[in-house]
This record gives sequence, structure tokens and C-alpha cells, in this order.
Amino acid sequence: MKKLFHALRLCLKYHWNQRGKAGERAVYHPLRVAWNVWRNTDNLPLPCTKIDLVCIALMHDTIEDFGEYASQEILNECGFRVWKTCYGLDKTEFKTYEKYIESISENPSARFVKWYDIKDNLKKDRQKNIKSEKIDKYFLALREFRKTIFV
Repeated sequence: MKKLFHALRLCLKYHWNQRGKAGERAVYHPLRVAWNVWRNTDNLPLPCTKIDLVCIALMHDTIEDFGEYASQEILNECGFRVWKTCYGLDKTEFKTYEKYIESISENPSARFVKWYDIKDNLKKDRQKNIKSEKIDKYFLALREFRKTIFV
């Protein structure tokens, strides 16, 4: 449980003053993703604990948005498994979104968190500032993940 409090503290520390695409505090997005992960994790054969999945959900954008210092804090405060999955959710190293999704497809925990990340991004109030090509990519990713998450 201590790990969850560390993840929540880091999430608030890094995302509180950020603004999302729709103008709201960016911190609400990882909190919604974490809530959906928490509610939907039971009885799924995933390689990490429910607490780890919620920590990953809280931190899923942090390395991408804040870099190496945040990455080190996640490793120190939340452990290797959470850090490694969060690091895998950082899309800055990939040339295309398709390659990024292909990479995530190999990690069941990352795939599960990314599913709820995309679902949250596709909510109507968040879509107004997202290009239609990006929305199409989100739907393609959901279709790809659906094959392996909910079998």
C-alpha cells in the first residue's frame, strides 16, 4: 500500500500544474485511468499485482512528460516493475505510433493500462483538441489490444 501512496504523491507532484488538451488539470487523466484500472483488474491473468497496475496507471505519462529525473523517482519510490512498465509506455523512442503499440502489445500490464488510457482520451470532452488521425490510431490500438486483453 505504501507504494500506492508514493505513486499518488508523484502523480500529484508532476501533473498538478499541467493542463491537458481540454484545458483541465492534467492530473485528472491519470487519476481516471487509475480508477478504471482498479475497478477492472479483478480476475485477469496479469503478471503484476493490482497495486502495481494502479501505480503504473498513475505514472503512465510521467516519464514521457518529465524525463529522466521523474524516471529515477518512479524507480526509487515504486520499484523496478512499475518503472519498467512506465518506461515502456513512453512513446518518445518510437518512430511511429504503430511501432509503439506493437511494443506495448508484448507487455500485458502496459497493454491493460494503455487500454484505459486510450479509452479516457477518447471521451467526448477530451476529443475536441485531438486530430482525427490520432483518434483513428487510438481505435486501431484498441482493436489490437482487444484481441489479447479480454479473451
